[in-house]
Amino acid sequence: QIKDETGRFGAGLAAGVGASLALSAEMVLFDFGRSKLGIEIARESVLATRQALIQVEQNVLLATVQAYVDVRLAQDVVALRQSNLRLITQELRAAQDRFDVGEITRTDVSIAEARLAASRAALAAAQGQLMIAREAYKAATGAYPGKLAPPPKAPALPRTMEEAQGVARGTHPLIRQAQHQVTVADLQVETAKAERMPTIGAGVKLSTDDEDMQSSSLGLTMNQTLYAGGRLSALQRKALAGKDAARAALQQMAVGVIQNVGVAWANLAVAGASIEASDLQ
Repeated sequence: QIKDETGRFGAGLAAGVGASLALSAEMVLFDFGRSKLGIEIARESVLATRQALIQVEQNVLLATVQAYVDVRLAQDVVALRQSNLRLITQELRAAQDRFDVGEITRTDVSIAEARLAASRAALAAAQGQLMIAREAYKAATGAYPGKLAPPPKAPALPRTMEEAQGVARGTHPLIRQAQHQVTVADLQVETAKAERMPTIGAGVKLSTDDEDMQSSSLGLTMNQTLYAGGRLSALQRKALAGKDAARAALQQMAVGVIQNVGVAWANLAVAGASIEASDLQ
């Protein structure tokens, strides 16, 4: 309250409200390749992930094929053991008949009985392996095996182990995944170098207030890190270490794949010899 010259009291109030609107836009004009490198890193990472997916698919298919072959093998072994059991049972009967007429001794009969017991044990073991193979088949396919089709003809193989290793070196998904990861590591080194460089951009700003006073501005900006406390240097050294690690992982992966091919080739030769010997037996 304010007392005027006449001695009367009055009240006074003053208030002001203002509003303004501004619109601004900025665009990076030049960042020394940082954006392009980021896109390339994302692309190579996607390609590496796709190769990992192919490896998973191949493992699933391999497990299914292995389960199918194991069931077929176990079924054949059970049939063979059953046939052997029938044959040895007949031999025991013949030995008992020969013993009854005095042609052989009790020891010969006992030997035939021991062979029959061993044949029964082998049949029980084969039946157990068939049950195990059936469970593995269910785990791989989701259902127990029914009447399985005969195995298809084996695919054509390279002529030599070296040729097979060359195919694996060029097409194995784990090697391809490691190659993409090496490319990512190289790009990360380049990105770490680009982080030391400035960025140049352009900006525009439009503004207006409640009194229709409009203004606009256009300018160029440059941002440059002057001091980062060693962070940029540390990131670059980390990228270099990651590059070396990725290359070492690629070499180790190639060595492991080539070794597995050599082992598989040797196992194939052993299996062929075993099949031939079993046929003769």
